Amino acid sequence: MTVGFRGRLILAFVTVGTVLLVASAAVSYRIFRSRALESLVAELAADARDFSGTVRVQNGQLRILQHPDWFEEEDPVVALATDLNFKTVRRTPNLGDVEPQEFFDFSTVEPGEHSWIQMGEEEFVCYLHAILRDDKPVGYIITGASVETISGYLGILGTSLLVSLGVLIPIGILVGYLLSNQLTDPMRAIREVVAGMGKERLGRIQSVGSDSKIEQMIETQRPFWSTGGFV
Repeated sequence: MTVGFRGRLILAFVTVGTVLLVASAAVSYRIFRSRALESLVAELAADARDFSGTVRVQNGQLRILQHPDWFEEEDPVVALATDLNFKTVRRTPNLGDVEPQEFFDFSTVEPGEHSWIQMGEEEFVCYLHAILRDDKPVGYIITGASVETISGYLGILGTSLLVSLGVLIPIGILVGYLLSNQLTDPMRAIREVVAGMGKERLGRIQSVGSDSKIEQMIETQRPFWSTGGFV
């Protein structure tokens, strides 16, 4: 089956529109993921600073105050306090018996940076914060959260983008059809004029339905066609 000129125009409009929509959706997804990660890291950094405020140093040893944050079991953020050798001094109950240091060498990370850690079947984003006394580190606070915290929001965003594409593609088809009409209707009128000239009706110039430059061009040639093409 041969696709006509109008059909090819519609197909071209829909293809270009779909490519632009998919590209925009992909860029939006990546930007949202980056912003979500930045927001999560900022939250982990703030929590680490709060936890470090509960740490005291006595006789060169870290002492953790009985603060409610250390007893949160339902909080998605995990935390632990360590000495300078990354030996655990205190951890939140939502960590259970897990030692993040067994899965990752935190000595390779600079304080103030985050890292990705695979702990069992879960992946975590962890933030390392140095506990400072007189501008010298005396220990570390490590806070972390499961990547599922981000994945949940990304899943919602992905579904929303798919629904948006499902709505916008039919709209693109309709717009393509209307635009193709705007382009092909004047061409059809011109073909009718040319067909009329081919049937020896050169003296009667047909209108193309507008006062466009095409009609003005035809009007300027009226004396030429009326004399049979000869001066």
